[in-house]
Amino acid sequence: IIIDCSNFRTKNRFPVLSYFNENLSNGNLWRCSQPKIGLLNNRNKNDEKYLYQISQHSNGLIVYDARSSVVAMANRFKGGGTENPDNYFGTKIV
Repeated sequence: IIIDCSNFRTKNRFPVLSYFNENLSNGNLWRCSQPKIGLLNNRNKNDEKYLYQISQHSNGLIVYDARSSVVAMANRFKGGGTENPDNYFGTKIV
């Protein structure tokens, strides 16, 4: 699953836990790179399952994309993109 998820992310940047605070609910910070969705809206079931598991252990998951929506859309022409909330159950995209 790890290799499959890594291959679905730009530069193989697998989602990893970067910060954890046991005193805060939802105090986890995970980092990764954009998914390789491209123009064909590619999906990866293992990536979706992995992020779902993170959401179950973190009381939900919010994906923050620091890029503008124009840049995120333009990256789809290069094979990138952003997570589709319809494919990532229990995940909110901001």
